[in-house]
Amino acid sequence: MTTTHFPLTHQTASLSAGAQLFVFSIRQWTSAARSKHCIHTLLHPFYNRHGVAQALPVLDEMMWTMAANAIRPIEVSCPCNARVGADEMFVLQCLRALQRDDRSTAQAYLNELFPGPFARTFVRIAEDYVQRLLSARLPLTGARYLELVKDSKPEL
Repeated sequence: MTTTHFPLTHQTASLSAGAQLFVFSIRQWTSAARSKHCIHTLLHPFYNRHGVAQALPVLDEMMWTMAANAIRPIEVSCPCNARVGADEMFVLQCLRALQRDDRSTAQAYLNELFPGPFARTFVRIAEDYVQRLLSARLPLTGARYLELVKDSKPEL
């Protein structure tokens, strides 16, 4: 089986609000977990501001599942990095597939990160996370840089 890799070409600023929150969260979660800081205290203000505080415990469960059961190290960039890392994009693509109700694509992504039963567990948790973001109108996809402009033909 070949591993899918995503190039470091995505700027975090180009992501939808939900995707930015997710990437920011996994970076902060990883940093806080390594330094033994309280993850909830760190992330709660951001989730509360976006009206999705109920998604924070689900993110925590998702991250613990990832940290404890991945079959290889998952690289998470430092919080200040302006680019989305390959593994961050990999997990984000899985969540985006779940947002599109494409469980088989999400499962295929996750089979490269987790042994079978843990991939299914991660999908279940990730679906809950995605639904909570969507209910707060924070999709993981979006046309962030597209803008509708009025035709500006000069009148004669």
